[in-house]
Amino acid sequence: MDKIIYLSSGDLFKSEIEKIKGGYQIFRARNLRDALIFLINNPDVGAIIYTVPSSTSIDKKTMEVLFHLNPLFPIIIAPKEAGKYDQTQLLEWNKNIILLESIDDIENVLHSTQKNRRKYNRVDWPLFATFYKNINSPSTETGKILSLSAGGSYIQTTNFDMVDLNQPVYMEIHFRDFKFFVESTVVRINKTLSSESLPPGFAVRFDNVSIATQTYINHIINDHLMMTLFKELDIK
Repeated sequence: MDKIIYLSSGDLFKSEIEKIKGGYQIFRARNLRDALIFLINNPDVGAIIYTVPSSTSIDKKTMEVLFHLNPLFPIIIAPKEAGKYDQTQLLEWNKNIILLESIDDIENVLHSTQKNRRKYNRVDWPLFATFYKNINSPSTETGKILSLSAGGSYIQTTNFDMVDLNQPVYMEIHFRDFKFFVESTVVRINKTLSSESLPPGFAVRFDNVSIATQTYINHIINDHLMMTLFKELDIK
């Protein structure tokens, strides 16, 4: 069942949205803080329905932060009044905005829109990891983690002796004054600056992650996301 967020400070289109068919699980958020908390804890949400009095009242910062949180996430905006708006400008804020001409189109748009299929939150930040090819080997290398999710990470390094494509690599991720161990498989190696502007390094998929470790990683990521986004939006 797809999860959908209905974000509205009032009751705009409440009756119409409650009648949506198709087996959606709809979460009602009365403010952006509630929507962000639900999104962070449920990264597999399919879409957000954002109701506003007028298209002129769409908030630029909100659209940018939602895109930063998940660039795959469609935002369906239902304005009470069309008003004047710049389509190009809206798409510069967030390329996943869909502006409804009529609330009667909501079901068709939901069914036809490519839903978000991200399973995990991810954040870009500098953490450090020690990695090695053989779990019993004393030889190790250290790299900087530039991107982390519960499903994997990207490690910046120029030392590739310990990594081979599609082969296992063992990692100890260091965060503040503690560290934790993960098994992983190398899924990509970039020995030069990549087309995505990533520095030299390699990407891994985490394997055999225990429930405790995955919960721990999610907790760290979600806590970081909340602090960062709430600070950006000045949300109390």
